[in-house]
Amino acid sequence: MFRVIAIVKENILPNVGATLLTVHALNESVGFYQKLGFEKTGDDIDKNTNMALILSEVLEK
Repeated sequence: MFRVIAIVKENILPNVGATLLTVHALNESVGFYQKLGFEKTGDDIDKNTNMALILSEVLEK
């Protein structure tokens, strides 16, 4: 996941206006994504949780 975030930061953000990186995480994976800085963005749907990482926070790191 760190590599995906690095690719977004280095290759995509300089060329595209984006504010969020989103995932549709399995409920049992929510803790993993939270450790990376993702936050829940709504209600759980079935066995999944919508989550997002604010890209401006990624740029600061």
